[in-house]
Formats: sequence, C-alpha cells, structure tokens
Amino acid sequence: MAEQKYPDVDDEKLFQMIICVGSAGLGKSSTIKTYCNDEHIRVSSGAQSCTQDPKIWFERDDNEQIIRIWVDTIGAEDTSDTIHDKDVLRKVMQMIIRELPNNFKLEIKLLWFTKREIRATKTLQAQAEFIGAFGANTPHKAWNSTIIIVKQGELNPGLDAQGALVAAAKKGATRSDQRDEDGELLGKVKHIGFTRLDLLPSNSGTLRIANQISDEDRIAQGWLTKDEAVSRLSALLSSISFLEVQVKKQKCIKCGIIGDKRWVPTACHPGSIDIHPQAQNLKHTQPLKWEHQISGYEWYHYGGVEYYHRLGKETKYGSSYHKGLQQKVESGRACFNGHSGLSFTKCTSGSFECNRCKGKMYVGAEMYYCTKCTPNNFNYKINGKGSWKSCHYHPGCTKVETYYRWDCCYKKIGSGGCTKDSEEVYGCCYKKAGSGGCTPRFSCCRNIVGSSGGCRKRHICCKKPSGSQGCMQIYGCCNRKPQDGQCSYSCCNRRVGSAPCVTKCRNCPKKWGEGPGCIEDQVEHQMQNL
Repeated sequence: MAEQKYPDVDDEKLFQMIICVGSAGLGKSSTIKTYCNDEHIRVSSGAQSCTQDPKIWFERDDNEQIIRIWVDTIGAEDTSDTIHDKDVLRKVMQMIIRELPNNFKLEIKLLWFTKREIRATKTLQAQAEFIGAFGANTPHKAWNSTIIIVKQGELNPGLDAQGALVAAAKKGATRSDQRDEDGELLGKVKHIGFTRLDLLPSNSGTLRIANQISDEDRIAQGWLTKDEAVSRLSALLSSISFLEVQVKKQKCIKCGIIGDKRWVPTACHPGSIDIHPQAQNLKHTQPLKWEHQISGYEWYHYGGVEYYHRLGKETKYGSSYHKGLQQKVESGRACFNGHSGLSFTKCTSGSFECNRCKGKMYVGAEMYYCTKCTPNNFNYKINGKGSWKSCHYHPGCTKVETYYRWDCCYKKIGSGGCTKDSEEVYGCCYKKAGSGGCTPRFSCCRNIVGSSGGCRKRHICCKKPSGSQGCMQIYGCCNRKPQDGQCSYSCCNRRVGSAPCVTKCRNCPKKWGEGPGCIEDQVEHQMQNL
C-alpha cells in the first residue's frame, strides 16, 4: 500500500499519533510495519534510509477501524550534506500540518530510536531539540510522552542510552540525579533496549548464540522475539501519557509555505513565478504506434481477369445439302418387277392397256416385256422350276424416262438435301468447342467483371488488407510523426503551450511554498491562519 491520506474525522478534529524519530537503520520502519501490518512499508537493514520523505501509516483493529496514526520520518543523518537536521525535522511537521485539517489537536507520543551512544552528539541534540519543541514553552511535557529505544541489546540500556538522555536534559527534559562520565545530568525519559531476532540475517552470530542458550538467558541479553519486543514496547507506550498539541494551519503570504510558525524554516522567499522547470526538455509521454494515413477501406479483387463460357457445349447443325455429284439415270415404270430378263419395245397400235394399272399405251411408247415369257403365253416358271405362273404383265405398262439424280442419296435433282453438317459449339457465344471464353470474370471470386464490387477490403492509403499493420508511425500521446518533434514538457508531461506546472521562487530554484527560503534568516514569515 502506498502512502495513505488521513481519513475523515469528526468535529473534534483530534488525532492520536505516534511519531518515530531517529537515524536510518535503527528500526523505525520495521516497528511501524509490525504495528500497522502493512507489507508495503520498506525496511532498511543498513545505514541508508528507505524513507526519503515523511510518510504516514495507519494502525487498525480487527474491524479495520483506525486506532492510531504512525509517522515515519526521514533519518536525520542519512540525507545529503546540503540539508541540516533541523530542516529534516521541520519537514516532518510540515507534512503533518499539510495533511490535517485546520485547527486540529494532536495527541502525540514519540519513539526516539537511537544506537548505543554514551555522549550527546550533534545529531542526538538536533533530534532532541525537535522533540522538545513539541512542548513549546514547557518542553518537559514532550519528554514525558517520549520513549527512547536503543537498538542492539539490553546489556546496560541505561549506559547505552546516556548520550540520548544527556541530549534530552539539554533540550528541556526533567533532569535526574544521575550523571554521565563527563558529569552531565541525565534526563528523566523512559527508555528500553533490545535486539529483535527476527530482523537479524540468518547467518548472524547473535542469532546462532541465541538459539543455543535458554530463553531466560536470551531475554537477559536483550535478544527478543518479535512478540516479546512488541509486548514490552506496548506496555511501555501504555505507561506514558499523550502530549496534547494544538496546531494552527497557517500559510505565509510572502513565500506560500504551509505550516505552524513554530515549525517552518525562518528563511523566506521574496516572490513567486509560474514556470515549466524543464521547458526546453521535451518528450513524448506515449510510445510510437502504427496507424494508417487515411481512414477507411475500399473493395478490390486480388485475383486477375480470366475468360470463360457461361453455357456448356451443344451441337449446331447447318442447312441440308447434297454432298454427292449429279448422275444421269434412264428408267421406266412397270406394274411389277422381279423379272431379270426385262426388255422393251415400242407400242405400235396404241390400243394396249396394262391389266394391272390400266395404263393406256400409245404408238411409239416404250413398253417393257419379260424375255422369259412368251408374248403370247405370258406364263413362266420361277427360276425354271415349278408350275407355270401368270406373268401378270402386259407390254406398254411403263414408259422409259431419262432424268438426273444425286449419287449421294439417289434423289432427283431439286429434292431437299440429304446431309446436314454439325459441330460442337458453346451455347453462350456459339464459338467452336475449345475456343477461348467469351465472358471476363475475376479469378479470386469468379464474379463477372463489372457485375459487383470487389470481394476483399483493403486500406485506402497503403492498399494493405483490412486489419493489417498501419503504414506510418505516430506517437500515441499526440498523433505526431517522429519528424514533427516532441510534444510534452518533461517536468509535468503536459503538452507544449499548456499552463505552467510549478510555482517557484523568482530568485532561487526552490518551489514556492517549500522551505527554507533564499533570503536572510532575519526576515520573518508573514503567517496567516487558514
């Protein structure tokens, strides 16, 4: 979980808060993590602080109701050389005041995390001054609400905490009758020292020894489990009273800093100006993406044009004709045939008549007669056998005629043809079978050319199929091409030409409302209540 904001409060505007003070690597963050049960709280194991800015966290009960607010401060001696201890500690109070509503009241307890130190170093005195300032004109009250926690052991916590106790006495704590080796009186401040075994590395010699001795000896050494450490610290927290601090939320009309005048830097700023601090450093806030230069699609055919026949093959017949030659024929007509020995003579009397067809014969007409039959008898034997049969023939029955015929079908000239030519053709165009098609169509969809639109979609701009990657690259933030230049300020990611993102001092690089200011310390802030 990221840094949290304060919840809504009732009309009393009362907050119970535990502020953890001390240098890096002394257990502030791990203690807060234990009480707030929040895995997002980072814990450092060395001298470099994980907390670069003050942060607030919430301790909750089983019903997820907020019990207390914990404040994790930046280490007073693990920051850069350009920032002083007082500035670090003031920053803590500015953060608290900025987050809480106007005219609120704090009930504060402080945990001061220190290392084994028998003398009051400058760091300890700066931290002690910060703690004593909570008591305003009665700093001893702040020390009555403070517990000193010495990291690494309980061999002699009174001696190990002497440096912090002397610093507390110098900064307003009630003095005791005890003195350190230099004769300095110690302050009356509750203190405890222990080492949490669960925070030690697995290869720690202390952990190895602690696992080999009895629990009684282990506890006597100050080597505690997590539950034992929490139990002792909770009991000690319950034994001290809360320090009530009335806080006024104020703002300087000259430099804009927000806080209580007791905890703001004395240096001020002379005036403000709105700027983009990185106006010359531009960038794109989103990466390149592929787009099409023109929106929309068109239909097209991806195959070529081919020709085909719409209808299948059928047989085509030509006009009837004779394929043979003309031939001259001489023939006659008789009332019967079957005689192989026919011959003819000419009619001389014109009085003959055929008994079968009753045809009259005239002088000069050619008449057939059978050479096998006698003209007077008219009987014959079939093939010379059997009895005589009547020939049923009378000369002069048929006149011999001369005419022309076709030798292909033996029909007379002038008759209808006996032959019709045929060939296989296509029903659509009557071209011969095997000839090229008569109708154009597209090979991709087999639609006739001109009958309909294309069968596939493609992008108008680049002719790529629908759904294909775009044909140009643009930035997602501004839809500009790479050659068009960058679009946003690096300081705030806003577009070029947008309103300034930072209000800063017009004389120095610091933000407006961020202390300390750049003009002389003697100049006081002109604080007004919010």
